[in-house]
Amino acid sequence: MNQFKAKNWCALILALLLLSVAIPVSAEEAKLVWTSKIESAESDYWPELYAVPEKETVYVTTTVPAPRAKAKRESYDALKAFDAESGKLKWTYQFQAAKGDSTTSEFPVFAYAPNGTVYALLHYESGEKKLYSINASGKANWIANVPVTGMLNRLDNGTVVVSSDRQMDSKGNCTSKILMYSPAGNLIYTGQVKGEVLYAGQNRVIVNATNPQKHGDYRLQDIEVYDASIKSGNASLKKQYVYRYPKGSGLIAEGNKLFLMQNGTLLLRSGGEKLKNELTALDPTGKLLWKRSIPGGSAVQVAGDYYGVYDDKKLEVYDAANNSAAETVLEGTDLPMYNLQVTRDGKFMISYEEWTYILEPETLKVLYKLPSEIGYILDYAGKGVVFGVEPGKLYKYIVK
Repeated sequence: MNQFKAKNWCALILALLLLSVAIPVSAEEAKLVWTSKIESAESDYWPELYAVPEKETVYVTTTVPAPRAKAKRESYDALKAFDAESGKLKWTYQFQAAKGDSTTSEFPVFAYAPNGTVYALLHYESGEKKLYSINASGKANWIANVPVTGMLNRLDNGTVVVSSDRQMDSKGNCTSKILMYSPAGNLIYTGQVKGEVLYAGQNRVIVNATNPQKHGDYRLQDIEVYDASIKSGNASLKKQYVYRYPKGSGLIAEGNKLFLMQNGTLLLRSGGEKLKNELTALDPTGKLLWKRSIPGGSAVQVAGDYYGVYDDKKLEVYDAANNSAAETVLEGTDLPMYNLQVTRDGKFMISYEEWTYILEPETLKVLYKLPSEIGYILDYAGKGVVFGVEPGKLYKYIVK
């Protein structure tokens, strides 16, 4: 099945470099609570993993066999839910178009809500594009036909945002279509913006409005921020401000380039891979708060109203006003990519070949130092609970 060959490779790379952590463990330091088998149509399929502690549920994406009489493909995309306490399978939801065909080579895209609702955006071989809302019991709340696929995000106000990949004309002008749905499945906004949607989070949509033919380089120079608030049940997309970089500078082309703090402060990272980088902080109205230089090869992440900069085993943390809060030097062998993450409960997580650290963002106090091999961790759920996944296997550890 060709589409899952691409999915497996991309998912594996993502697991190894971005989300997962290979960490060693001993029996005294972590207790294996349970191991569950993930039934899949493909033995080498790497699932996506997401735990919802409030619902005592762990979601994994997978594939299920498809009747050959109804489909050209060998399997369909599916979502499985496991009980977080026992590891038992609760249910399986199979994604299938009305004509019985499966998805194209594009990734299914998922977004999750605290109440256990899962949103999924899929593109089928027949050309159908569908947005699903699946509840914590494994039933469809609603299914909507959508005209585009691309990014899928859930805002803090519960709005579900679908934004298309950018479309470019002969003059270099780009547009992206945006659709917004209420949690009940009502289409509450449809429109388009000039540019490419980079991020949708909190209650804002951030767009790269750069015309590459006019600027003549790769840098993202014109950043537009929109408010996606809901009033009287209707959504709107109102431009809040535009931030324009001077010629010759702009957001980095690859990697994490923008970050939203809990208080609404936006951090933008400019520069090149090996050049001096710069962080720019803007308040919710677009007012410049501060700028500072950072090492070009460093990693940056935001946890709450703090941001961390990691470089050469040193992690420094600053508050939203750019005041130094804490710093620490950690032990370990760096991975090929600096793996600085933020956990579900708002802690910093940084990974080495030998260790993974979980740290308080304000003080950088080490809460957990995890040695030896647990496996590829995709979800640290807080309070020492670790869920891991590999092809055909889901497991839960309690870290002491």
